[in-house]
Amino acid sequence: MNPSETFITIVLIVLATQLTRWGPFLLFRNTKELPGFIKYLSTVLPLAVLAILVVYCLKDLSFNQPKILVANALSIALIFFLHLWKRKVLLSILGGTVCYMILLQLLV
Repeated sequence: MNPSETFITIVLIVLATQLTRWGPFLLFRNTKELPGFIKYLSTVLPLAVLAILVVYCLKDLSFNQPKILVANALSIALIFFLHLWKRKVLLSILGGTVCYMILLQLLV
């Protein structure tokens, strides 16, 4: 890509990101209460995102490497425990990632 195409791409990415961030506030700025569908999504999406991340991380897992398998299993267990305990998505993701990285250094 030449510099002008790179610049246009970056501008479009920034606009799309900002639209997704500001869109809900602009769309629901005059309503006192959120629609039921939006409330439902706010309760379901965090766990769905975690599940998708776990599946994506496990797609290339090989059962021929038991140490990596143990690191994955323990990290996944920590992710679900943290999420069920604190209900904080970022804490769950960060805790699972740190656990996985430490176990990889210790076991492999």
